[in-house]
Amino acid sequence: MVASGKISRVLAAAFVALCLALAGGVLSACGPDHEQAIRDALTQELDSIKNLDEEFMAELSADENVASLEEFGIDPTEFFKSYLSGFDYRIESVTVNGETADATVVLTIKSFNEFNTAINDALTQLLEDESVYTMSEDKLYGTIGDTVMGAVDGLTPVENEPITVTYELIDNTWTPTSDSMSNLESALMAN
Repeated sequence: MVASGKISRVLAAAFVALCLALAGGVLSACGPDHEQAIRDALTQELDSIKNLDEEFMAELSADENVASLEEFGIDPTEFFKSYLSGFDYRIESVTVNGETADATVVLTIKSFNEFNTAINDALTQLLEDESVYTMSEDKLYGTIGDTVMGAVDGLTPVENEPITVTYELIDNTWTPTSDSMSNLESALMAN
């Protein structure tokens, strides 16, 4: 399935952008309550996803790979609004130990694996319809776009296993480690 693979690659690129946006949530270690500062920064970043913040959605949709969704008649912003609808989180704990800190977060998000399965099933079913072979390219791409949006709209968010986001205090600034960002990306794409 060429369309399915292309859409999966687009989503992978978008989730890397999402993780980079979260990694941008570095915070100064001013004041004595480092735990609360980390909790507040995580809340601010995750709330931008939960609330489908316009600026965040614009950043996510602006990626050149994501723009290729338009080839299938899919508005990238509408796609991500649908995919992220129902996103939620809870910060279970934040533990500061000297110059490192661990925040345990549980995400609720639509399953990327279920999305891929739904897309593949829907496109396989579409290809079994003989009328697809007489469609113009524009009509076919539009039908694929409708199929993709139907698949993402039909997903139910699920709660992930807890994720640990590790921070390091570098030059008086709490910064998430690159391993933590990789873990977060994996959780977003492998649930």
